[in-house]
Amino acid sequence: MRNYVARLAAYRARFMLRDPGWTTAGTRHNYWLDSGPTRPPSGEPMNARFAVSCLALGLCTAGCQTRAPDFTPQDAAAVRAIFDSVVTEIRTGNWDAWAAHFTEDAHFQPSHSPARVGRPAILAWGKALPHVEAFSFGPAEVAGNGDLAYGVSSFILKVANAPVDTGKQLVVFRRNPGGHWLVQAVSANSDLPLPQPAPSRGK
Repeated sequence: MRNYVARLAAYRARFMLRDPGWTTAGTRHNYWLDSGPTRPPSGEPMNARFAVSCLALGLCTAGCQTRAPDFTPQDAAAVRAIFDSVVTEIRTGNWDAWAAHFTEDAHFQPSHSPARVGRPAILAWGKALPHVEAFSFGPAEVAGNGDLAYGVSSFILKVANAPVDTGKQLVVFRRNPGGHWLVQAVSANSDLPLPQPAPSRGK
């Protein structure tokens, strides 16, 4: 009996949970010591309360996770505005402003030229281009999901001492932490047919 009272006092001191019906006569009403299903003072099984608490914690954690913003009509308009800005910048030779639309690690795959990676390499390509006599995009089709978007369009390019080039492009955009859309990748290719080999002459 002495050991039992000592154990009970230790449990009471540790958990500060005493059943009001417990008596010094040794009646075991403290739910930490009862045999059978463990029940708190509220009468609910401990395992049930624990499961409910875990479920509530899980739902709270899931709800508190950062959710990617939706791709709104305003985002679509912002992406289309980049197409418009690029046309103006290339026509006027403002290559610094043009290159600023790209991310630092962007990939650029122009027609008739090796791929460039990184904003400095992309800027160097633009500045090395012959004088642009005419340039335009066809209507851009854009779509997106969260922080990623893409746009497709046709293009017409005429540089000095070269024939008019027509083609199409696929542009991938990424929203940066500040909420601005930047170009992550561009792949453009020409519609002009490959040069035909000269006919062989019979001996």
